[in-house]
Amino acid sequence: MSRGRIEKALSGFYYVNTGAETLQCRARGKFRREGMSPLVGDWVQVRDLGGGEGFVEAVEPRRNVFSRPAAANIDQLVILASAAIPVTEPYLIDRIAAIAALLIGLLFAFLFGRYAEKKLGGLTGDVYGAIELMTEVLVLFVLFLFAVLPFDRAGCFLWM
Repeated sequence: MSRGRIEKALSGFYYVNTGAETLQCRARGKFRREGMSPLVGDWVQVRDLGGGEGFVEAVEPRRNVFSRPAAANIDQLVILASAAIPVTEPYLIDRIAAIAALLIGLLFAFLFGRYAEKKLGGLTGDVYGAIELMTEVLVLFVLFLFAVLPFDRAGCFLWM
């Protein structure tokens, strides 16, 4: 078995880059029975069958998941938009930016909660209130940055 990352998913086939080669893999039936589907970006364990083919045996734990488009373990988010044809709907870019800002806020809340739990020995109502307030401020700050950054609707780059 070898470890690789899913680069492309198409019609039930998963193209897994193992570093040495890209294998065309099928997922095991256990994923379907468990209601779980491997996503682009997942780190997986694959069994090489030879001839550039293989089976996805296991999916390693995900750091994060983006639901539309379905992708996992996202390190960077780059938003590109068309300046001419097809016409870009500006609200789509705003929605993706808002989702990214919310994910950053949730990550901050989780990490601050873990820090407070270790340092204070538990989470109190005051700590929950502070987490909620700081998360809200962080999300609003990120959204504010999107509003004031120069943006010509031809392309926006968001680095996470």
